[in-house]
Amino acid sequence: MNLIVLLSSFVLIFSSYTLPTYVGSQINNEADAALWQREIKILSDKPNLNWWITGYTGNHTSNDWITTADILLKGINQKPELKEYFIDIFGNPYNNTIFIALTSIDDVIIKNIQSITTIPKGIFIKYIKGVAPKYKLELWASKLNPEELEKRGLPIISMGISVNGTLLLMLEDVTATYIEILKDIINNNIPPGVLVVGKGEPLETEIRPLKGGVEVWTEISVNTFTQSTLGFIVKSGSQKYAIVAGHAVMNNGRCYQPTYGGNNLIGYANNPIYSGRRSDSAIVPLLYGVDGVNQIYIDELQSIIVYGQINYPNQYVGQFILKKGISTGVTGGYILAKWIWTQNPTYGLLYYQIAASYPSAPGDSGGPVYAYVNGIAYAMGIHWGRDGLTNYAVYSPPDGIEYDFGIDFQFNFS
Repeated sequence: MNLIVLLSSFVLIFSSYTLPTYVGSQINNEADAALWQREIKILSDKPNLNWWITGYTGNHTSNDWITTADILLKGINQKPELKEYFIDIFGNPYNNTIFIALTSIDDVIIKNIQSITTIPKGIFIKYIKGVAPKYKLELWASKLNPEELEKRGLPIISMGISVNGTLLLMLEDVTATYIEILKDIINNNIPPGVLVVGKGEPLETEIRPLKGGVEVWTEISVNTFTQSTLGFIVKSGSQKYAIVAGHAVMNNGRCYQPTYGGNNLIGYANNPIYSGRRSDSAIVPLLYGVDGVNQIYIDELQSIIVYGQINYPNQYVGQFILKKGISTGVTGGYILAKWIWTQNPTYGLLYYQIAASYPSAPGDSGGPVYAYVNGIAYAMGIHWGRDGLTNYAVYSPPDGIEYDFGIDFQFNFS
């Protein structure tokens, strides 16, 4: 399930932009040299995406690679000897290819990784050489406080770790002034060749009043953010809360919609990590001035009103349900099993979780799961990932969320 967290930051970047193919600060020709400005690499254009999706044969994407990638990721994290070499795992859903990014590629390292699991037929593994290991990239990323960048006038779209082990910062525009501001901010805290700046377009619009099913940016570690889906807006007394995926945000982490920036802050997450929980969830008390409604945002023309909740005892195997996520949109499926417990990478064993057959992808974490009863929509829970053995979707029911926080939430209010 860790894979959901690690990949969610890149889902929307991959859909619009390619990632740079150069390695580190290596300058291959005069054109590259002209773009090099001290410690920051600037992308002059949107590079060709063909190298990334080689093997694409249609408009259907597959999640078959996710289970294998999740097993590999867990195995690598359990091998301390790989810490200095491992950057990240990325998946190409168009051709079931798993990319493993490493700082060094040799037979010893590859054999160590191959010993983790047998790769199923139809899944392909490719190794990519990158600049720096993941733990160092996360440390350097923490030096780029998005709030400071916003205050200094930088029009941020997104930031994440790219497949070649660099920090990819996307801005609405790239100017000499912005580059000089960045140089002043990093001030030798980030090594040359690590920070890459590119130009793009905003990925999402602000949704107010706030609704379920929209993109949120949550602070997963200090000053490092990831994209996921807001589950539901609920209420207790006069206080309104946003429910988000627990594995996507640290306790007291900042939460933004649609992307990070001072004016987009919606609140700070309450996410206690302890064993015996019944949900992969965090609650975000909405700040004063941030309003929310008990609706699920489908698109600019449609929102679904949530009229209440259906708790674990009243959900049944075979029931048809729907899920809204920022990556796959609205998808449907059936409840397959009501499990007594399910292994979760953040909380350990989660009790009273539910397995379902609806499709999902990284970025959908936290998305609202709902069902229609006599034509009325009810909250069934929030999606949090896929089981590593069966590849079924797994979600946490509403009463599990209430149990973890000791609050009886209103899922319907006016």
